Amino acid sequence: QINIAFAGITYGKRVMRCGKGKISATDTLMSGPYAMGSNLVFPFIAGGAVIMDHLVDQAVNKPEKIISAFERIDLYISIPTNISKIIDLLDQPEIARKTANIEIITSAGATLPSSTFRNFVFKAKSKGIKTVILDGIGTSELQHIFISNYFDDLASDRGSIGKLVPGYEAVLFNSTPVTDGETFVGIRGELGIRTVNDE
Repeated sequence: QINIAFAGITYGKRVMRCGKGKISATDTLMSGPYAMGSNLVFPFIAGGAVIMDHLVDQAVNKPEKIISAFERIDLYISIPTNISKIIDLLDQPEIARKTANIEIITSAGATLPSSTFRNFVFKAKSKGIKTVILDGIGTSELQHIFISNYFDDLASDRGSIGKLVPGYEAVLFNSTPVTDGETFVGIRGELGIRTVNDE
């Protein structure tokens, strides 16, 4: 059950909203399950299209080259450091106009700082951009993202990675409450993840 096609249904279609006619692009290397799944396998499973930049060495970690080169991108696969770059790039009118066409930017590979999420939302709103960032966490062993924010349930501004992706279950072992002195801020522990039959 753990394979990239499973992730294509559970994350690609249900969370990332890959679908017929949607176009995806990435500014990250496609050497691992995150970018390869999100920008190649998932769109094909869902009937979408992908933008493959043939000059990869000139486009990796350079969102300005990808966003400015294409009139329409619906799903944009990125990482936190590149999302920080996009925030600054939104001051360029053409980049802002084209970013406004992007429905979802996914973020993985590292935790998206809540400050980066809030800065993007603030800058995007000031430019009339409604693009949503979905931060998630996953592993190569489970092929892709298994906990994520959702399009209609964003929690990155509060520092949350989100909720379980359909088809996975999680258990927190050795959990202890975490406070910042007096206020409860969360639970710390060891996370166990597995796939489940999701029919």
